[in-house]
Amino acid sequence: MNRALRIASTLSSYLSVFSRAVSVMTRRWTRSIVGPVIVAIVAAEGCSDPTAPSLTSFTISGRVTEYQGGPVSGMRITVGSIGSSLQSTLTDEQGCYTVSGRSWGRVAITSDFLPTLAYTTMDKYVEPRDQVLNFVAHPWFSAPLDGSTVAGTIRGDEIIAADEFGGRCALTACKLVSLLAVGAASPSKVEIRLRWSDPSRQLAIYIPVWVPLFPPPYFPGPAKRYCCSSELVATYEFNFDSDLFAIGFEQADGRPPHPADAQKFELTISPIQ
Repeated sequence: MNRALRIASTLSSYLSVFSRAVSVMTRRWTRSIVGPVIVAIVAAEGCSDPTAPSLTSFTISGRVTEYQGGPVSGMRITVGSIGSSLQSTLTDEQGCYTVSGRSWGRVAITSDFLPTLAYTTMDKYVEPRDQVLNFVAHPWFSAPLDGSTVAGTIRGDEIIAADEFGGRCALTACKLVSLLAVGAASPSKVEIRLRWSDPSRQLAIYIPVWVPLFPPPYFPGPAKRYCCSSELVATYEFNFDSDLFAIGFEQADGRPPHPADAQKFELTISPIQ
């Protein structure tokens, strides 16, 4: 989710970029409540534009299940579209949802679990048509920005079809990492260090390439990739709409990892002055 503040505007305006003093956690939490920015095309009163695109009605339904578990009830599903107000619903006891809307263009659909943040927030971008869109809710994993080290495990079946990474995590096992400021505003830039002990396993760091509009006018490009050593170092520079990156599990013994493969890692994130 980080991945992340997008404030819903009126049909005729943007909200400005939030201050650096707002923590990364607060930005994602706020974005999840109020949803994405809506960009509208407004015709002059009493005038019509024959070249203006028409609104397309759509209904998106699906099911949310927990990673390696059953259905998730109470997951908020929010749809942001161009030319329509936000539409939001909660999944039922079977994890099912249905949400409808109208749009001039691309639709952004977000899943989040408030107020506990038990699961990672994910965004997907789709065309405005009737369709089935399922989500797998992965446990929230965060790392502080104070130079301390956290440990984790990535598994070969952690496929996350989140569009922030330009499709990388749709084909490669990924663990999303939310950047968490502790007791202070988030820095503008951090250094990420990823370590693991097994040289036969290849992990990678994916840093998303963000676009300023939500929904974006095009799908985000492939995330920046850092790989191919047993200790990876990457630089992450914050902007108004970012608070997460991904760890990719690319190879195990020279092949794509099997679903049962797992690799432990250590992660250290330090501010760059």
